Formats: sequence, structure tokens, C-alpha cells
Amino acid sequence: MVYHLQNIVFDDPDHAPELFDRLLTKEVVVCDEVGSGIVPLSARDRQAREAAGRLCIRLAERADRVVRLVCGIPVVIKEQ
Repeated sequence: MVYHLQNIVFDDPDHAPELFDRLLTKEVVVCDEVGSGIVPLSARDRQAREAAGRLCIRLAERADRVVRLVCGIPVVIKEQ
């Protein structure tokens, strides 16, 4: 299980694509929503936010189940 994927990506956004194969072996990956709200001022923070979002998209494409938690309520986005 991986918690706070966005923090891992924000620590080193250049290597986010390399995480993909390792993350596929995990049963559960948890990431805060990072694409909404105010656009970060720094280029590095914008790059990290973009990298986290793209990584989550790739993981969701391969996942059997994708759940978004909204106000403590699970919303199933994808289920196979």
C-alpha cells in the first residue's frame, strides 16, 4: 500500500514516470487530489503537480478499481 503518492512525486518530479512499474505491484495507491485549486507559482511545483496527475491517470487506466473519496464518501469511478 502506498499513501500520499503526491508527496513522493513532489519530492522528485523528474523521476515520477519511473515510479509507474513499481506502483503497479501495489494493491492500493492513495493520492490527494492535486489538480484543482490555485495554480502554484513556482515552475517546480507546477511540474510536480502535473507529474502526479499524469502518474495517477496512468495508474487509473491499469487499475481494476478506482475510487474517489469525497467528504468521506467513496465514489466508484471504475470497477471491472
